[in-house]
Amino acid sequence: CGDPEYYEMQYTQVKEPHIWGDKYFRGTDGRFTNVPVIRLAEMYLTRAILRYRQGNLTGAANDLNVVRKRAWDAAATGIPFEDSEAFMTAATITEEAIHLERIKELAFEGDWLIYCENLALPVLPGERPGTEVVQPPYNGLYWVVPQEELDFRSN
Repeated sequence: CGDPEYYEMQYTQVKEPHIWGDKYFRGTDGRFTNVPVIRLAEMYLTRAILRYRQGNLTGAANDLNVVRKRAWDAAATGIPFEDSEAFMTAATITEEAIHLERIKELAFEGDWLIYCENLALPVLPGERPGTEVVQPPYNGLYWVVPQEELDFRSN
């Protein structure tokens, strides 16, 4: 189209409001799209949930605060991060706060199911009607490896 204000929807048949992840670069060549990235926020949030579950609430709060402070804009809010409701301490941190921050930071990364499995969390149905919550140990959630794949190599 050429108009910088025009955004062409890929799925024009969708008429309901949805949140779309449009953050993946569509390069002209695979060399420009396969770039290793360290998501430091993911590392802090993973350590935060592990520390929280080990009972190290101070460490968990510190890790969560590192992620939140990076995105904090004191000029826009008028208060420093440490004085805000977003600031966590050992007394205020919750497991849910860590999960919610992970959802915000890693939206559309596709790791939520693996995250839930690793922490033995229930897998919620989302907006899929007729689907039930899947509780650990996740019976029926894993796919069977096809026999031809098993027969391909004997070792």
